[in-house]
Amino acid sequence: MQKVASEPDVRLIVFVPAYKQAYLSEIYNHQRIRFIGIEEAPLLSNKKFSFFGRLFSAMIPTYTANLRHRERRHRSHSFQGFLKFFIGRVIIFLFSKNPVAHRLARYLDRRFSPCRYLHCYFDEFQPTALFTTDVFSGMDVLFMQAAKSKKIPVVGMVRSWDNTTTKGLLRVLPDKLIANNEIIKEEAVAIHDVKEKSVFVSGIPQFDWMVRKEHSSREVFFRKISVDPQKRLILFAPAGYLLSDTDWQLCEILKKGFRDSSLPSDVHFLVRNHPGDPASLEKFQPDENFTIERPGTTFGQRGPKLSEMSPDEARHLVDSLFHSEIVVYVNSTIGLDSLPFDKPQIMIEFDGWEKKPYIESVKRYHDEDHMVKYLRTGAVKIVKSPEELFSWVRYYLEQPEMDRENRKTAMNQQLYYLDGRSGLRIADFLLSQLVLQ
Repeated sequence: MQKVASEPDVRLIVFVPAYKQAYLSEIYNHQRIRFIGIEEAPLLSNKKFSFFGRLFSAMIPTYTANLRHRERRHRSHSFQGFLKFFIGRVIIFLFSKNPVAHRLARYLDRRFSPCRYLHCYFDEFQPTALFTTDVFSGMDVLFMQAAKSKKIPVVGMVRSWDNTTTKGLLRVLPDKLIANNEIIKEEAVAIHDVKEKSVFVSGIPQFDWMVRKEHSSREVFFRKISVDPQKRLILFAPAGYLLSDTDWQLCEILKKGFRDSSLPSDVHFLVRNHPGDPASLEKFQPDENFTIERPGTTFGQRGPKLSEMSPDEARHLVDSLFHSEIVVYVNSTIGLDSLPFDKPQIMIEFDGWEKKPYIESVKRYHDEDHMVKYLRTGAVKIVKSPEELFSWVRYYLEQPEMDRENRKTAMNQQLYYLDGRSGLRIADFLLSQLVLQ
């Protein structure tokens, strides 16, 4: 954003949720960047817009889409729940691979969209182009629909590695699409009708932080988290309250591992919560072997997009990964985050001490399309019991080089470019599109 705004003849108008406007304006203060807050709820709650959101969520032929339907059916045993499940399966079967149905759905979606309420901003600012950072987000969809109706070119970006297989069919086809890697590009073309020549592969800008070697010394970092620097640090990322209710049990199991000597006594666990989806750890009483962190600034209610991480918090994440010996998680992008640092990864596939059916177990998350591709690289050890978890922790502490080649494969697959210049590539691409107008 700073790179684009540094061009003397470019001005950025950035639309953000109203509750984030002051926060983002302070962090990204620039004379040619203006943040405008939008009250999203009235637009996103529009009944017709919500209906099409549900329709598009069913129109992709992925395992994850089927899994979401099965989850909803499992939670609702009523006739209405069964009917919704049946309709969803019919939509997937009939329309998920039908480009004609996709075009019709997109036309009707835009025809009945409340995007006209955003036209005033386009009339006021007369933009040369629209850049949207999350093409699957509801507000981004509305802005893209408004731009299309105003004949304004749209450049869109896929925000995260799972979006093309989990978020439903792309509701608006941007003129140009920015993808993090070749996998996302292939899925955008195969599933979402995106033209291959319109996709620009950039790498992941969030990972530019990871390769700049701007990490704190071990002494400084361990003093910051109040841990003895002689300890060996293991980073543990719980699933979060939206995905699991047994994170606290996993912490208790780790705690017990110290008592029965299943874990070395010189290990310390840094429990890093997801910024927008912290774990429910109220039942867990940490001892001297645990440090629990909840990063990010949360705005109002909890939720994945209702929080932001400051630059200082991003640097802290880099330090946490750099100084950890192993990364342990349930279902998280923290595995991707750790790849530049070549950290052994362990993924937990059991639900504390409970025995849950598949449709309620954390195991199901590991069968989602994006995760299956990642796991096939062999970069991660999946553990199905506390005994396996402790065994692999001990093994990786002694032989951290194990699976290094697999981690390199995963890094090339997922991170694609890892040169600290992904953000600059995106900026240069955006500027090139402005020149073409």
